[in-house]
Amino acid sequence: MKFSAQIAVACLSAGALAHVAPRALSDFQQVLTTVQTDVDNLDSAINAFTGNTAPVQSAATTLVNDINSGNSQLSGQPVLSLADTFTLNNQVTSFKNHAKTLVTDIKAKRPTVISTGNCGLVRDNVNAINTAAGALIQTIVAKANPSAKSIAEGQAKDIQAILDDGKAYYTTANCP
Repeated sequence: MKFSAQIAVACLSAGALAHVAPRALSDFQQVLTTVQTDVDNLDSAINAFTGNTAPVQSAATTLVNDINSGNSQLSGQPVLSLADTFTLNNQVTSFKNHAKTLVTDIKAKRPTVISTGNCGLVRDNVNAINTAAGALIQTIVAKANPSAKSIAEGQAKDIQAILDDGKAYYTTANCP
């Protein structure tokens, strides 16, 4: 009888634990969706920028905070399955286009940034975004399925190159 009770407890425990499965793919998708929305919001603030830095600063701070929060959330996730890695890759490709638009618009605003004396502020924000994004990129690549890791690494290189392009545009030599 004791043996049956122990088996029953073990089965109930296993059943309860089975429902605590990680939501890895959906967590990755949610983080990317949030960060992409933040990128778009920052892009809108940059396009509207004529001298008031408050909206741009607010959007940049939100982006950095959400990237850091997302990185913390994803670092505890298991490695994605091959199918989930490929599914996430499609969303990363879309995200990359939004990042490219943001950097293009940041670069286009450099004359306004220079004339309003905000090069240092933009440089600080670009550096903070690059640092946070670099950590998130590393986390996502580390969670890619080993069979698709080279694809994830390629996407990571592309995104990092986009961010580095924006960073280079606001060095002290280019934006005093």
